Amino acid sequence: MKNLCAVFLCLTAVTLLSARADEEKQMFPGGQLRALWCAPPSETDEAAGMAKIDEMLNRVVSGGFNALFLWGTSNYLWAVTEGGDELKEAPTAHYDPFGKLIEKGKQRGVAVHLWYSPWIYKSAERSIEMRRHPEWSAVDIEGKIDYDGICLNRPEIRQFELDLLTKVIRRYPDLAGIHIEEPGYNWGEYCYCDRCRAIFQSLTGIEVGEDKTAVLEQIRNINAAMSTDFMIRLRAVMKEENPNLLLSTNGCAGANSDWKLGRDWTSWSMRGYIDFYVPQIYTKDIEAFKQAAVKTKQRLGDCVMVPGFAISWSGIYPERLSKETLEGLVAAALQADGKGYVVFHYDHFEPIHFETFDEIRRNNNP
Repeated sequence: MKNLCAVFLCLTAVTLLSARADEEKQMFPGGQLRALWCAPPSETDEAAGMAKIDEMLNRVVSGGFNALFLWGTSNYLWAVTEGGDELKEAPTAHYDPFGKLIEKGKQRGVAVHLWYSPWIYKSAERSIEMRRHPEWSAVDIEGKIDYDGICLNRPEIRQFELDLLTKVIRRYPDLAGIHIEEPGYNWGEYCYCDRCRAIFQSLTGIEVGEDKTAVLEQIRNINAAMSTDFMIRLRAVMKEENPNLLLSTNGCAGANSDWKLGRDWTSWSMRGYIDFYVPQIYTKDIEAFKQAAVKTKQRLGDCVMVPGFAISWSGIYPERLSKETLEGLVAAALQADGKGYVVFHYDHFEPIHFETFDEIRRNNNP
């Protein structure tokens, strides 16, 4: 009898592992996400833009990548979803290179995820919100207006972003997912606009005085709660509009220190609000990268992790990482139970780097 029970338990375990593997293969082609961050072509002429799209996809495919994280700004997304006179809000919206990349990417086996920030990187030249509603700007602890950040603690702003993303989902049925970029504020000392002060007082009964640091911890908790509200509602919209869409986000690695910015990715992963998480780990040190990825995975539990690294970044530019380092980073990502990797970013690639990543892919997928 004991032997039969043992056999049953083994078969059950095998079945569960097989089901999980099938789910991961369904999530990412072949069970592995090999993604590259990029921006859509900036060419305003349609013929030039389409040529650039073909060139981009040729390079992406040659590098063995199967996904793009495609950066989208709110002025562009607003223009293409509203149409008509609103097309003038973005110079390339008239031929929609974002949509063309989704369409042509699907033909080439490249899934496209929208990379979008509802909170930050909201300068007026790329943000419809700041142009139409400058009063929506976030305010830091010193009372200074952040002209690159928006106060998503306001319910009307969260609704604006949800409505915009709903239109995006409906416009692009072949979109693979939505990635929320660095949810929350640039630093953990936001937001002290008049509306946030009123929200804070109504929730806590405490009035924000001259010493704003005295309530900073509670402010951070409210930021995290409002961010979580947005993520829950976005996931609900996505599953209603297109159940196949994947919701992901990025932030720091290791211990969850991001909550104070509003990036409570530990809670989101544990509660099933996100499908996968991308820790951004910019380092040349392969062992440090691996340890950061391992610690992140421990925090994520069953949630899928896809580590991200940069081929170059502000701290080392114009230097690019060596082939040996890139090989080591990919190996470390997979050893840490990462289901692939995300590389930042397309504009830093040289022809040799696409060859390098294709060789890495072949070595890891014999």
